[in-house]
Amino acid sequence: GVLAAHGAELAMKAAKEVGEALRDELPQGAFCVNIHWVDSPPSSNIAWRRHILRVALVCEESHGVAIQQAWQQRPLCGGAVIATWTAFADTASPSHGLRVATMLAGRRRSGLDERGLLMELPQRWLKLPADGSSERIVQFRKGQHWFQFCSLFGKVSSAETVVQKDSEIAHLLVEFAFSDGAYAMFEALTERYLFNPGNPEVEDTHPAVCAVGRYEDLRREAIR
Repeated sequence: GVLAAHGAELAMKAAKEVGEALRDELPQGAFCVNIHWVDSPPSSNIAWRRHILRVALVCEESHGVAIQQAWQQRPLCGGAVIATWTAFADTASPSHGLRVATMLAGRRRSGLDERGLLMELPQRWLKLPADGSSERIVQFRKGQHWFQFCSLFGKVSSAETVVQKDSEIAHLLVEFAFSDGAYAMFEALTERYLFNPGNPEVEDTHPAVCAVGRYEDLRREAIR
């Protein structure tokens, strides 16, 4: 959690300072690969509002616990921001897998026809036609990267991306032949991060924000 004042500019400075401090404090072999606000960067001018900053680390669980203990009421930006590390979750642990499986248990029992999955992707990861349209839907064919990626989790009936103009985010929309494929992809990615190995300049990662449901409902949500 981060307590910040004076809006977006200070929030950006605070997030940058968190990243620089973690690079200095993490042990050898541990890395900070993503920092992002849970909802959106703070923009309010009301002083001392609480905002949540999420940090993705590649490290041993013991390192994460130690960092959480060290980051309590830590002043940043000359004291204008106070940072407290409120929680640490090891997404490689069996308990994480069990928790996500429990989230899906009721949906599986309901027998709903939830063969769809919708996931955020950065537009920069996609090769899209520059046709100037305000909204683009691009189908992926079998053999193309994102079709094959989704096929790791089950038989894919269709895969497409929905891109809206003036947005940095696209949506990957997948229809699986069976709901087990959508559930398997959700279970594997929830609360984790995607990594783009094609960018050698930075650790190019993005949080895996995804939802399962009826394909038709998710498609309406993506293109509205």
